[in-house]
Amino acid sequence: AAPNPRTFVEWGMAETMLGQPAQAMAHYAHAASLNPDLLIAWRGVAAAASALGDRARMEEAVRNLERLEPDGQSVRDARAWLAK
Repeated sequence: AAPNPRTFVEWGMAETMLGQPAQAMAHYAHAASLNPDLLIAWRGVAAAASALGDRARMEEAVRNLERLEPDGQSVRDARAWLAK
């Protein structure tokens, strides 16, 4: 059976709750690579990028969030983070 991207998102959420943003990023990014249209994976990438101060990953997340949910709160929050 193929890996389920939602499983990796849930794993990323667990790592986030444990205060491990680098490990969370790895799981969110893997989920997004398995399913580039999985909105929650890109939200996770944005959250982890924010915690890590990773501008390149945040820019990637913004591009994908804009594509999937152009008027969403996650896009606005990520853009605000980039503007700082």
